[in-house]
Amino acid sequence: MGLVWSIRETLIWKSGFTKFMDLLRRTVFVPVMESCVRRPDRPRTTTMKLLYNICMRPSEIRLITRILKKRGPCRFLVFGLGNDSTYWRKVNRGGRTVFIEDDPVWLQRVTGEDPIMEAYLVEYGTERHQWRELLDRPASLPVLLPSGILEDEWDVVLVDAPNGMRQSSPGRMKSIFIASVLRADDSDVFVHDCNRPVEMAYSERYLGNGAFLGQVGRLRHYSYGPDTGSSVNRQETLVVWIPAVTSLQSDC
Repeated sequence: MGLVWSIRETLIWKSGFTKFMDLLRRTVFVPVMESCVRRPDRPRTTTMKLLYNICMRPSEIRLITRILKKRGPCRFLVFGLGNDSTYWRKVNRGGRTVFIEDDPVWLQRVTGEDPIMEAYLVEYGTERHQWRELLDRPASLPVLLPSGILEDEWDVVLVDAPNGMRQSSPGRMKSIFIASVLRADDSDVFVHDCNRPVEMAYSERYLGNGAFLGQVGRLRHYSYGPDTGSSVNRQETLVVWIPAVTSLQSDC
């Protein structure tokens, strides 16, 4: 009898906790995020970071937000889903925000909490330890993407995935390369975690030092315009890249 009551009480407690968290999210979390969308100052971004357990620093969030507001509504491509994804979608309200994610569990979790989010699952097929051998082999960096992403040009691109912490993790070799190909001629590209050698090497190789504006925390900012050069010519790269993607599709 005691065990039955214990299980029953546990279920009641869990149900009550879930309702409490839903109430907290509606009355505290959501208003904080909406306030940050309207006015992303230091107190608001710091509070949002703490409440939502966002990995980016407030200063990094503010920089990306400033560019999105300057360009918005725009076409915003994000590599990686996270606790900040809904925020990015809301900042770019009226534009198109698309997320690329390689973890199916994480994709299901985030899109389950925000069903109107546009997100796609991809497979990188690399491990971080391969970064040196792939650095100067752009033909080895294709990824299967929906045609609506591959054929578009993106005003702002944020690279914050895939995982690059361990040697066995996919690393960001392909996502940085893809950012260099899919960005619009007039665009901004951000790469997070540029304190790490892979992110730094691939950013310098494929995003071009001539477009480098600066770094805030671990976030590198590249800005492109009509007179900005890049180490990657988009059209020439697509000639190599699209056949490679087509080959991958035929193997599926």
